Amino acid sequence: MRTSLPPGPTESAWRQTLRYVRDPVTALERWGDHFGDLFTVRVVGMPPLVFAAAPRELRQIFTASPAQLEAGAANGQLKPIVGSRSILVLDGEEHHRHRRMMLPPFHGERMATYAATMRDATRRAIATWPRNTPFALQPHMVRITLEVLLRSVFGMTDVREHSKFGDLFTELTERWSSPLLPMLALYGIDVMKLVPWLPASRRKQELDAALYAEIDRRAREADTSGTDIFSLLLSARDEAGEPLSSQELRDELVTLMIAGHETSATTLAWAFERVLLHPEVMDRIRSELSTITVDGEPDLAQLDKLVYLDAVVRETLRQRPILAFIARRAAAPFTLGEYQLPTGTYVAPAIHLAHRRPESYPEPEQFRPERFLGKKPDPYAWLPFGGGGRRCLGLAFALFEMKAILATILSSTTLHLEGGKPLGRVLRGVAVSPVGGTRVIQT
Repeated sequence: MRTSLPPGPTESAWRQTLRYVRDPVTALERWGDHFGDLFTVRVVGMPPLVFAAAPRELRQIFTASPAQLEAGAANGQLKPIVGSRSILVLDGEEHHRHRRMMLPPFHGERMATYAATMRDATRRAIATWPRNTPFALQPHMVRITLEVLLRSVFGMTDVREHSKFGDLFTELTERWSSPLLPMLALYGIDVMKLVPWLPASRRKQELDAALYAEIDRRAREADTSGTDIFSLLLSARDEAGEPLSSQELRDELVTLMIAGHETSATTLAWAFERVLLHPEVMDRIRSELSTITVDGEPDLAQLDKLVYLDAVVRETLRQRPILAFIARRAAAPFTLGEYQLPTGTYVAPAIHLAHRRPESYPEPEQFRPERFLGKKPDPYAWLPFGGGGRRCLGLAFALFEMKAILATILSSTTLHLEGGKPLGRVLRGVAVSPVGGTRVIQT
């Protein structure tokens, strides 16, 4: 089989790049509708990018060996913020080493230990919401998930310490939310290193200094009795008995902050947009919540009984995945469908397109949580957390957190979507977010 690429748009690479940055979802839908489940897009200054949306090709991608397809090499645009020793940008044995060391804190049975933190952070946020006045919900979801992260991942209970890290991280992610910095990083340009006086650069320097100081303090105290994820990572050892280095700890902690904070907050903002547009879904959620309510509050210890709420979250992630695609880099010629892709080609599971295939999801534009009742999602048709050996470590944590926050809010408030219409999408960094941050009214 000779080297070849699937067909794709013939307009210039500049136009294809700009089309995606301006409106990633519409661009992918336009190309997918025209070329089908497998097509090639050209990005300025980059190797060809082959998008795949059908389960057959997605299975080939997710079951390929790391020697064939490299995920870390394809995530290079994240290095300026997560660092060079993050699990997101490592490949091969180094990736496996980090994954083995990071997996235990995310076992499903540990989730219940974080329930009270999630409930209390949500209650504090609700107490600040105005009544009868429109406000953007997403910033509040960001604050909730950040507090959960700082308490459950870092074990921080001191208000001043919590505020210091929270402010630094929030400012850094706000600076990073423009598509410009991630786009430049695609070409190996680390603006925060080249221009150290930029606000984003200063915030990163300050956050790094605070993180390294905290790592050193905890290492000196040698206290491994904590149940927070930071403590568990400090005590983790690889097969040779070696711990994570200070840089590895810093990079993985920032990775957890990036992957476990803004992502969940954005999905929650989309979940409220979806639920508030469908009163019948809201009624069914509240009916289910009543089965675990004790003294007017949902008992989060029984969260696993809320099968419909779980289906609502999964359907939200299907219709509104925050990443339109993920990527792998072909380390050698790679066969995908009928094509032999050359070394260096980027292979991209198109999450958004895979989630809207009628063959996988009849009437995909309809919001139907019942699709996920009584059955597990097909791992090659539902991929908001990626797939294969690179599937997100925090899947169980994220699902539990989103359900806990939704249950707490929907059992104690009445919200209405301002305008009562579906929201458009906007690219924030690499995430697809609701326009306006899901503006609601509490009555």
